[in-house]
Amino acid sequence: MFGGDLLRVEHWTNAAEQGAIAGRNAIRGEGDPEKISGIPYFWSNWYGHRLQFVGTSLRTEEVVIGPGGPGSVVLYRRGDRIVGALTIDRGGDIMKLRRRIVARGSWDEAVEFATARVEDGSGTKQTLPA
Repeated sequence: MFGGDLLRVEHWTNAAEQGAIAGRNAIRGEGDPEKISGIPYFWSNWYGHRLQFVGTSLRTEEVVIGPGGPGSVVLYRRGDRIVGALTIDRGGDIMKLRRRIVARGSWDEAVEFATARVEDGSGTKQTLPA
């Protein structure tokens, strides 16, 4: 999904997913083992704010949408598709962005979605070089 990049995900959600797959493979018996096909995801609460990340930040470009603090979204792209997203206090958006990453959604559509979701209208969009 991420162009052959090796990813190291050190979060308990990844450990839980790996354990579940290992358990299913242990009782499966013969045949091809199930492989990890999930998309990296983690979350954390810092100083009263909820940060959530999905996908990868190994990218060619990123765009910050929002005021730069609570209510912000950072999108990561590779080519013409979205490969990662970071949200700050935008819990309703992260899984919608995850579905776009899994579906190999278009970059332009993801930026349009995230921009439309910035609620207060004071958000800005800033493109940063890789």
